[in-house]
Amino acid sequence: MSSVAIPANVRFLADLCCLNVRTTSNKDGAHSASELYKMLLEVRAWLDAPDPDHAAKWYKRRKAEEHTNILTESTTESMAQPDPKTWTSVFSIFGYGAQKPNQGPTVLRDVGAIIAKDVCKAVPDPKDAAHLLWMLAVSGVGAPVTAVRNLPTQPDSKTDSRCSQIAEVLEYYLSDLGSHHWPKIIEVAKGDSPKANAELEKYFLEAHRLTSAQLVKHVSGDRELLLDIGAANRDPSTFAKPNEFSLKRPVGDYIIHGYGPRGQIGRDMLLAYGTAMLKVAARVQGLRPAPGQMGELKKVYVKNGGKGQQQGRRHYLTADWAYVVDEPTRTTPDSFSIIGPPLQAVHASIDRALTGFAVDPSLNIYLTYPRNSGPTPNNVVIATNFTGEKPWPTPEIQNCTAGQNASTCFINVQNVVLDPQDPEHVMWVVDSGIPPVSKSATPYGAKVMAFNLSNSTLIRTYPISPDLYHDGMNANDVRINNTLGPAGFAFITDESEHGSLLAIDLATGTTTRHLFNTSVVKADPGYVGSYDGQPIYSWNGTRKTFTATGADGIALQSGNLYWGVLASRRFYHIPQTRLIDPSATDPDLLATAVVFPGELGSPSRRASRPMIEEMCI
Repeated sequence: MSSVAIPANVRFLADLCCLNVRTTSNKDGAHSASELYKMLLEVRAWLDAPDPDHAAKWYKRRKAEEHTNILTESTTESMAQPDPKTWTSVFSIFGYGAQKPNQGPTVLRDVGAIIAKDVCKAVPDPKDAAHLLWMLAVSGVGAPVTAVRNLPTQPDSKTDSRCSQIAEVLEYYLSDLGSHHWPKIIEVAKGDSPKANAELEKYFLEAHRLTSAQLVKHVSGDRELLLDIGAANRDPSTFAKPNEFSLKRPVGDYIIHGYGPRGQIGRDMLLAYGTAMLKVAARVQGLRPAPGQMGELKKVYVKNGGKGQQQGRRHYLTADWAYVVDEPTRTTPDSFSIIGPPLQAVHASIDRALTGFAVDPSLNIYLTYPRNSGPTPNNVVIATNFTGEKPWPTPEIQNCTAGQNASTCFINVQNVVLDPQDPEHVMWVVDSGIPPVSKSATPYGAKVMAFNLSNSTLIRTYPISPDLYHDGMNANDVRINNTLGPAGFAFITDESEHGSLLAIDLATGTTTRHLFNTSVVKADPGYVGSYDGQPIYSWNGTRKTFTATGADGIALQSGNLYWGVLASRRFYHIPQTRLIDPSATDPDLLATAVVFPGELGSPSRRASRPMIEEMCI
């Protein structure tokens, strides 16, 4: 849902309503897809969701007012900006500038321009017109994916009232209730003819009817009526055998977004979007629910208050059951068929938890054993057989001796990364420099070391200046870009509680540290992760605490640096060129360079049980 359905919902609304979203063709857009989705959804939450809690009402109203000003300004700006691919400017179409040659709509953005033109005919003030356009988008946000306006019955109710969106439609067709229809849907989804699309639309409508619990608020004077659209879709006076599946029902009988002008537009949006998303899902080979609890849409029922109330609004939970959210739990890689032979074990680490892992072109396996919780005989090893290991590159480098320069030996290696693009096949080693059970790095112990893989000799060491060790800096993960600058750059995540990102100039050896102690590199307070459906906590003896690990996990792609926050589901990216600039300020980077695409199931590299256990020690 988060990876496909929500971004598609946002892009659909942005094109249709001239919203200023950032895309590959609109790189200067005011909002990312996730930011725009959140703003529209929070405005809708204020408009539509009843809440007897006055503090909650005040908060929702404050957020809605804040987003109203932002959306009006950005939409006004979007309407004035040219789009070289499809339309010159909405304002020019309105008659405020040069006219565009007459032509029919070719893409959804053209349809949006026509809608905007009609709005501005009736509303001459540009800001008022922009306000109406983004309010039109509010009508179509969220509902196709997940509900703000829903009033389900209690779980033990005899009526199976569920949300009326694509997530619930898919759950129906992938469950025992509707799985016998799925093969036929897959066949229909292969076609793009009007007949195939009309049949797929009926599949969407019928599953929607059976699972809908949509609530529409109707205001009459000083009274508010909550209309249960879900129940209306199962009214026996309109639908014969209302609890049975049938594709023979008249399309006009279905109610999917209320009535009136706004309801009709919302209906058309939801129907087009839902049918398209059903087709996309049906074309995914082997799509099925993930095993166990991962395959459930996790829900809770929250009462709205009121004397004798017997009903409650349904909300979704994150995959670890830790947070109430507005979108259903997403699918995972386990939701798809396995391609290729089954995985097989190639090496077993019996009594220690490892973190770093690399495989060279000859299929040799390199592993790192961190010393976060205590000493280990060797910090970096190469596997010799299924359980055998030997120190790499030499036994002597594994432990520093008394008085030895900390930049010349391993103190607490966290990861190893092979650079196969380098002619020398360089193995990069990142060492936090923090001795066992210590809280800060030994002077010149925090470093990145480059080794020639062919002869296991040290090429160069890049110590991190002790001036940057403050607040427990913990160099954890490294990636190399050899094409940036004269000799390349090494990028490092600092997983300390305060967090930061570091860049080492491989030509000069100087280190730049950015985004220290900012929200994008820090853990979520009270975050609880999960493994195999079980919650993960940190333990101090018998006292349970929360993991506070910050930036952890890193990748380089398309000129950007991507990183995750271990004690969170957030991930971000930033242009590498901005991160290597020593003159850049953190406020400026946060405002103009850091991008928040969304959330992940787990942003860290840690995937096996020993790794998870090591994280929790």
